[in-house]
Amino acid sequence: MLLRPVPLRLLPLAVGVIVIATAIPAALRAPVVGVGTLNYDDFVANLILFAPFGVALRRRPAWFVLMVAALFSTAIEISQIWSIDRFVSLYDVAANTSGALVAALVSRAVERRGLLGAQDLRLGPWAMTALLFMAIAVIVVWRIPHASSAVAGWEGSYPLQLGNERTGDRQWHGTIAALGIWPKAIAPRELKSEGSGEFPASGAVYVTRQPLVITGGPAVRLSDEAAQAFVAAATRANAFTIDARIKTANIEQRGPARILSFSIDPYHRNVDLGQQAERLVFRVRTDVSGPNGNKRHAESVPILIAGKETAILASYDGAIARIYVNGVLAARMNLAASGCAWPALCDVDTPGVWASLAAIVALFWIFLFGWRGRRAPWLTVALAVGVAIALGALHPDPVQRPWEGWAPLYALLGAVTIVLSVRVPLPARE
Repeated sequence: MLLRPVPLRLLPLAVGVIVIATAIPAALRAPVVGVGTLNYDDFVANLILFAPFGVALRRRPAWFVLMVAALFSTAIEISQIWSIDRFVSLYDVAANTSGALVAALVSRAVERRGLLGAQDLRLGPWAMTALLFMAIAVIVVWRIPHASSAVAGWEGSYPLQLGNERTGDRQWHGTIAALGIWPKAIAPRELKSEGSGEFPASGAVYVTRQPLVITGGPAVRLSDEAAQAFVAAATRANAFTIDARIKTANIEQRGPARILSFSIDPYHRNVDLGQQAERLVFRVRTDVSGPNGNKRHAESVPILIAGKETAILASYDGAIARIYVNGVLAARMNLAASGCAWPALCDVDTPGVWASLAAIVALFWIFLFGWRGRRAPWLTVALAVGVAIALGALHPDPVQRPWEGWAPLYALLGAVTIVLSVRVPLPARE
């Protein structure tokens, strides 16, 4: 075995960490543009995130560092227009650019005093041991039993109603042009594939295409048979979808005002779909989200327009609640991740976890055996991605299936970042 320090260039590492931490989405949504709000914690985090990038560019002129950091940060913010978990912010651009520039100027001054040498990071046995224990710790945390996000504990005695609560204090004003409820998770593409734009009635718990105008007053109660069938079918399938075409009378309705509510009062429910001003709110009862479904719920960005018909698809697959508006994802809440021992590891920090696992595998391969020939770096990438996906398969929750979603891309980026960072190909094992 080689067991020699692995020299890594700082610039590819810094770029890779920034891209993985900020530019890779959990899911794509309808584009949302805005200037954002100033959050001091985020501002400081962005200063720190771009600091290594500035250190790597410290030998460049200040104007060059400023320009490159600003362009890089702007490109990332533009990519976040379509990312369900991120929002564009001019404050982020300011923080990122400032972090890079300040770090470049400070590190340049330190280098001139002889206190800072080459830009290589040299990872030896102690660093490798620490990385190995970090990877093991992540896998152990993944294996800790989670709170369930399954559809369970629903009450068949609750009324299934439209336009209000049974208590009469969550009135909604508008028109429900069509409504369907199915015991399965449905994506908009499935509706479009039917040609009519509406899912067929077969297999549905409830379907109506008769417009219903709601102007306040008592809730419109659906049949007890439909309510009981909804509970039984959704529990059995661990999934359901509410498909509705609505037209809100105004965007001042709050509460949320109930478009559909399967509940006994405003604080005990199985599921509801409501309006909170220009936003849609979708709440599901699980062990994670509580008997009101309010601990964790999906809420869209401002998207409703008074008097305009809107096609809504509120879907739950036993792990993630989603709201699609006019065929485009508008909100997403990972309830399964909320039940994890460390929720961020199962959702918002997933890109970093997958990328880190693949990067550690690549580092250990290079550390132990080095490489020889042009194919060795890319064989290292293939090995690292494969091992990361295999480790991810140990996760007990289906929301973390490593062969679905963006996980393989995260792992690929982590492994490629390491390969591009190695300054000199190390000799192969003799």
